[in-house]
Amino acid sequence: MDRRPLIIDGDPGHDDVMAIMLAYASGRFDLKGITCVNGNCPLPKAVDNILKTLDYLELDIPVYAGAATPMRGYNKPAVMCHGASGLAGPILPPATSKVRDMRAIEFIAKTLRESDEKVLLAPLGPLTNIADFMIAYPELIGKIERISLMGGGALHGNVTPAAEFNIWHDPEAARIVFSSGVPITMCGLDVTEHAFVDPSDIQRFRDLGTRAGRFAAELMDYYCLAFQRMGMMENALHDPVAIYALLYPEKVETHKYYVEVDIFGEYTRGCTVTDMVDSVPGKQPNVDVAFDLDRNDFIDKLCDALVKLG
Repeated sequence: MDRRPLIIDGDPGHDDVMAIMLAYASGRFDLKGITCVNGNCPLPKAVDNILKTLDYLELDIPVYAGAATPMRGYNKPAVMCHGASGLAGPILPPATSKVRDMRAIEFIAKTLRESDEKVLLAPLGPLTNIADFMIAYPELIGKIERISLMGGGALHGNVTPAAEFNIWHDPEAARIVFSSGVPITMCGLDVTEHAFVDPSDIQRFRDLGTRAGRFAAELMDYYCLAFQRMGMMENALHDPVAIYALLYPEKVETHKYYVEVDIFGEYTRGCTVTDMVDSVPGKQPNVDVAFDLDRNDFIDKLCDALVKLG
């Protein structure tokens, strides 16, 4: 099977790590590298988290540092969900591998320029790196096959009533990406809230008896406890859905709508405004918005990945 070239951009992040494991273990991607962005935690912690994770799982994937701040405003880390480190819970040894010298956007540009085929992008955090790349290298935008992102929500937010965290964290960047003309699959809250994990799923990860399974269980132990402290009993595993949608698009329900990111509203800044009733004349649908998925298969595929990683 031909492996499709893929770059993952993230802010690890418990669910980022689960997404990376799913992508790598599938064997269906040529994972060119992981680029890091500020979001769930400050950039240095995001880089350290993914280096420690890759070392622990013995995965050889190059890592590149990207944007340390949003285009406007300041960092707003998701400490309540991910802890001060961004990856609270498992105790991992210090990283021995190193971040690469090349900047994230330069790596993305080099990869696209040298690829004989179009490249998939899977942004799992704020879209700062992707927007910075598009501004710096507009001639290469056409070499992106599709962007499958975790972010947004057609019906509601989770930081404000209107805005989801990743888009709210850097709405200016998101607006650039959503208006780029690149095919986009938006795996927002509408679908990721169906991709929850419960205690029986966590025990299933642990019972796999693999290092990756135990690691995933430890990640989810903390992640679910953090959600419970916020009064939520179902724990949405957001980021892996963006990978699952690339692997198994037939198992994800999507509808094509016109989506625009609000950067001006007093109450709606960061909202992915989704025209579900064709109310904006002359605006063509630009985003495949995901609304549902096969949750049982989603958990099965995560288990398969944790077995393959051993």
